[in-house]
Amino acid sequence: MAPLTEETPSKTPNYNAALRDANKLEPAARFVLSNHLLLRQGAQKLAAKDYSQSRQLLTQVETDSPSAVQASLLIAESYRLEQQPEQAKDWFLRTAHHYPYRTQTLSGLISAANDQPVDQTGLALALYNKAGEQADFALAQLQQLKSSQFIDPLAVIFPSKLDEQVRQAFLLRCLHNPDEDLLSESSRLQEAVSSLLYLQKQRQTLGQKLELLQSQLQDYQRQRQSLQNQLNSIAAQQRSLESQLIPNNLDDDQVRIRRQLGQLRNQTIRMDNQIAFIDRTRQQLPTMVDNLNTEIQQLHQQAMAQLKSSNQAVKAVLESSYQTYYSELRNLAAEAKLQHAERQAIYQP
Repeated sequence: MAPLTEETPSKTPNYNAALRDANKLEPAARFVLSNHLLLRQGAQKLAAKDYSQSRQLLTQVETDSPSAVQASLLIAESYRLEQQPEQAKDWFLRTAHHYPYRTQTLSGLISAANDQPVDQTGLALALYNKAGEQADFALAQLQQLKSSQFIDPLAVIFPSKLDEQVRQAFLLRCLHNPDEDLLSESSRLQEAVSSLLYLQKQRQTLGQKLELLQSQLQDYQRQRQSLQNQLNSIAAQQRSLESQLIPNNLDDDQVRIRRQLGQLRNQTIRMDNQIAFIDRTRQQLPTMVDNLNTEIQQLHQQAMAQLKSSNQAVKAVLESSYQTYYSELRNLAAEAKLQHAERQAIYQP
């Protein structure tokens, strides 16, 4: 299976020393290099026909590393070379299950199927079928992704209606685009989207505040009207009582009238203060609303500008990666079907 299984070179690399050196690197670089070294070491053992030792090394390759797909395919190949077709088939299909819709996986399945001898035609046909099925399904999903003539970045960066495994395979391709840094651009896009989501929540909060303010205004209006009616009634009582006053007369009835007038004046002062407070509040509320609206509008403009800028950059990465991925899948689907038909035509059970 390709260069990794060529004959062992005359000078075997010192993998243990290389692994020790890899441990001195930064975590991300150490993760990639150490797994690749395990892959190379396992491939050398496979080329030397030490299948058991090869599998022991290859199974140490971490499943989320860039070397994982190739390691899984080599494990399957080791079983094939060891004349264990059922275990080989299980590992090939397991690779397709764990790393689906990746062109590296599909290419590996087709390559493995091509390598099968005539007596293993059943295994070859199964691998062609699996590669063709996955390629066709991924192509159909990609066609849906671009059904509106443009790719929605959010449908790729975040879980969406797109099949999740196809989305992850495509996103992985985008992240490894050699010309663009999708991780950086998508981070900017994610920040812009987060800003918009935050604004949406702020608008909802603002809407609730506006409803509350409108309700308060209505309450204030009712309270003011009630207070005004009471003031009118008190004014009428005051006029009635004042008409009964007799100057310089301090008998009990006149004292009672004067006391009532004093109470009514105090009540009038309190009500006037309440009305003044309501009027001031009513005057302030529209300004508060305008200020909130202005702030929301400014934040929205900033977020939209950020979204537009990052969105264009992300779209460029997605479009480039889409064309390459779609083309490779289409070629792999065609090759799987052609090879399947040719192998089936010459197969003599």
